[in-house]
Amino acid sequence: MRPTSLINNCTALVFILILQTFSFAQPQSRWRVMLLTLDERGYYDTAFNYVQWLGQSAGCPADLSEQIDYQLGLIHIEAVRKNRMFLNRAEHLRAARTLFTKFLTEHPDNEFVFEANTTLGELLLDDGRNELTRSTMDVTPTTEREPLRLSARNKIESALLYFETADKLAVTAARKILDAGGSPDNNPVPFGRVIAGKMLVNITKLELARTFPQNSGEFKTRMQAAAADFAKLGTKYIEYAAGFDAKLYAAKAYHELGDFKESRVLVSELNVLSGDEFTRIITESLILTIDMNTRDGNFADSIERIKRWDETVPRMYKESRGGQTLYLEAAKMYAAYAESVKGNKAEHSRAIQSAVALLRQIHPQSQNVYRDAQQLLSTIRPSRQTDNGNVSENGTDKPKTFNEALERVADEFGTLMAVRNDMLSATDSARAEIQKSFTEAAARCRDAIDNALRLRDADVPITDVNRLRLQLVSVYNILDMKNEAALLADFLAQRYSGEPDADQTASLAMRLYRSLFVDEMAAYKTNPARDPSAIVEQMNRLANFVMTRWRDRDVASEVTLIRLDTEIESGNYGIVKTLLDAIPADSNAKAVGLLRVGQTYWNKFTRDLRLPENERPAKHELETLLESARNSLEAGLNRKRELISNGEPLDGQTVHAAFALAQICMNLDDKPDEASRWLNDPTLGAMTVIRQPPTDTTLSDLKIDANIKLNVMMLELRVLVSAGNLDAAEQAMNELETIIKNEHGDNDQKLTAVYILLGRQLEEQLHDLRENGEQEQVTKVEKVANGFSMFLQRIRGRDNNTFQTLYWIADTYYRLGSGLLNDSDNNENIKSSTYFKGAAATYKTIIQKIKTDPTWLPMGAENTVNLRLAESLRNIGEREPAEESLRLLNSILTENELRIDVQVETAKTYQTLGKYETAMLYKAITGDKKVWGWNGIIKRTSTNVERFKEIYYDAYENKMQCILKIADKETDKTKREKLLNSANTELNHQKTLRQNQTSEPLQQKLEHTQKKIQQAIGK
Repeated sequence: MRPTSLINNCTALVFILILQTFSFAQPQSRWRVMLLTLDERGYYDTAFNYVQWLGQSAGCPADLSEQIDYQLGLIHIEAVRKNRMFLNRAEHLRAARTLFTKFLTEHPDNEFVFEANTTLGELLLDDGRNELTRSTMDVTPTTEREPLRLSARNKIESALLYFETADKLAVTAARKILDAGGSPDNNPVPFGRVIAGKMLVNITKLELARTFPQNSGEFKTRMQAAAADFAKLGTKYIEYAAGFDAKLYAAKAYHELGDFKESRVLVSELNVLSGDEFTRIITESLILTIDMNTRDGNFADSIERIKRWDETVPRMYKESRGGQTLYLEAAKMYAAYAESVKGNKAEHSRAIQSAVALLRQIHPQSQNVYRDAQQLLSTIRPSRQTDNGNVSENGTDKPKTFNEALERVADEFGTLMAVRNDMLSATDSARAEIQKSFTEAAARCRDAIDNALRLRDADVPITDVNRLRLQLVSVYNILDMKNEAALLADFLAQRYSGEPDADQTASLAMRLYRSLFVDEMAAYKTNPARDPSAIVEQMNRLANFVMTRWRDRDVASEVTLIRLDTEIESGNYGIVKTLLDAIPADSNAKAVGLLRVGQTYWNKFTRDLRLPENERPAKHELETLLESARNSLEAGLNRKRELISNGEPLDGQTVHAAFALAQICMNLDDKPDEASRWLNDPTLGAMTVIRQPPTDTTLSDLKIDANIKLNVMMLELRVLVSAGNLDAAEQAMNELETIIKNEHGDNDQKLTAVYILLGRQLEEQLHDLRENGEQEQVTKVEKVANGFSMFLQRIRGRDNNTFQTLYWIADTYYRLGSGLLNDSDNNENIKSSTYFKGAAATYKTIIQKIKTDPTWLPMGAENTVNLRLAESLRNIGEREPAEESLRLLNSILTENELRIDVQVETAKTYQTLGKYETAMLYKAITGDKKVWGWNGIIKRTSTNVERFKEIYYDAYENKMQCILKIADKETDKTKREKLLNSANTELNHQKTLRQNQTSEPLQQKLEHTQKKIQQAIGK
């Protein structure tokens, strides 16, 4: 086991010298042999535990005791380097920094302080380079580019300090050896460190120059200094590979400065090198040569050098990033050459064919290089040459050999990518026309790949065959042949699992299966004959293979997450915990899985809570579900917060999970402080991102639309009121109104609807707390209601209240009363009466304002206000308010007798007055003049029960309640029995008549009433 190379492109000789100093490369001690063995197998978590155990053991080897922190840091670095991580990348790097820093502080004279300093410098330099790259990307917002550049500069400057310290340590150690009569030949490691230290210092200075704009004087001054320093190092260490590496860096620096003369002088010294040990230097030098030759129009020299390179460089290096980059640059050169000989058709064609042949050498795993290669391929659009040497412009000829077929595939695939790019950038109207060309290009590409696969013989490497098959997967997917794409990718992943990118192919197959599953589930909703279970089985087989073959790689967690989503959507909740436990505790995927499971449990809890009582799970099951939701969400969010602090972008799932947790804290626990903490979490709180979205993210990216924004703001208002923070609550209310106005204009109906929804949410909260039945919850109900009552009184006293605000106050008073209303006839709820009185008083204030200014009220709203006032007066539960309500209702019916909502409320008011006068119960049933009563409402809604279902059955329920009350007051036993038997018979008839129309909740309601009637009869 060894640490990552000190710096990208460090010299081969220096690296070998440095490598000799690393403990994992020294097999003489048992612990070193053990670590080397674990490194070969990639068991870095075991290696970490092993070193920790040795450090805590009384028998810790003497040569390890001072190095514990250093060795642990190396394990973290190596795990990242080989992509065999047992933590996430950010945590590995953070842990490595901490351990190396601790090692340097506690053991400043240890033999490995040079390596510890250079490794710390490398970590910072890599971070700085990444930020510098991000600052130049088009996708990075303009406002972020300069801060990123400055941050990169700070990190690179910090890295330079570590490298300079390492350099001084190396020089001091080398001088001591020289003073004692030693020499570099007898002491290669210390003197190798000197060379490495000098190189690292200069590389970092060069990177520091790049943090300044290229047209600035600072960039030029620093880059010229770096170039000169590298040139000196190249001359000083010319007997080592390091000297040639220094000359290469100097050539690159002069090239960046535009000083091609100096760059070419240095490159000419490098181009004559030979031997495998110089392959990288030769390649990178050739890339510079090609660029400068192209600028000068000296294509012949480049063509000769490219051919010689292609003939001498090992295949392994050709497929490395350096080799793939050279193929791309060489193809660009041939494309430029083709342009320069456009008049010579034959030469132009040969140049294009050469460019295509080079581009074909670039494989998809090279990612950005491959993407650029495909774009170039799509622009040069080569003509094809037949076996007889004739050029075919339309490409209708069919290749006869495998190599010709490969050329055809490259051409067709490049064309497909070009058309795809055209379609993605086209307007909606133009896209439909391009779609046809796109489909045709995909079909041609598929045929070309099929033909190439048929023409292959035994000598064709399987790598080339599988590359074609992967292209075929992409084409299948483009043609919406997802099943074929998934099966082929699955086959490649499992059959050729030893290939370098087989795990990524498995990931692709899993995602394709997932897409198929989503399609099947959508079809299943309308066609139950569709069965997605077969796809689930295929997914599970592939997932099990991945877990067996690549358990310690990121793909295992990715596949498990896909499986987790699929099992959740299939309703298989029993396996969810098992899958979640299979994801490593410290992986990024664990946080995602926890949030998905927590959100699933929360959604299921809210659905189950709304089920009819006979279908609802037992109370302890609901409590377990809720606790599982809370625990998963909290654990996932705490983990997410760490990841975001380490650079991971905020996503919509995280924000929604935090909002769900705030709802749990508020709606069911009545813990406003905790709810507020999650709503306003500075990293992932919904209110935080609404008030100030991250600079590189929009609310749309976070899946926060207008309705979700309003729901978050309403919860924030409820939280503040419940916490008694009335000043902030009033400010939140003003903010809510401003947002609605900004997004919807002067839309009175929208604002009113939002306020009504807020009242309903409050009513549901009170109802849920009351449903618990425990005294503690009853106390919470009263606390929540009192808090809102105080807030409503405060807002109602303002002079500048709009109609919407006052209407919200009245409606919320009403909702408070409804949430506290006791259904028992024998126990009048005085507390609910208080809130209904508040509602009535506010509605009267609105009516009074109307009399002063009729235009103050939205058009057509006066009768609605009068109806709501009537409802509030009735629910007070006292005679005089109920009689006042009846007068209001009669006046509305005088204007419009057909308003069914008013008819229902009038019947309810008669029913309420029946408490004081039995005749009112009869009027509630039979009606009076223009009042329909429950009988009239039943008759008029029976013609369309499906449309008026709720009103129809509610009327029956209330009618039976009236009969029960009349029977209860009837002293004549015969009349009483006749009345009750008649009601029972009517209900039996109703059940028979509507047995296929009644929904279960309504049926249960009527059955409950019928049981009361039967009990009253004595049955």
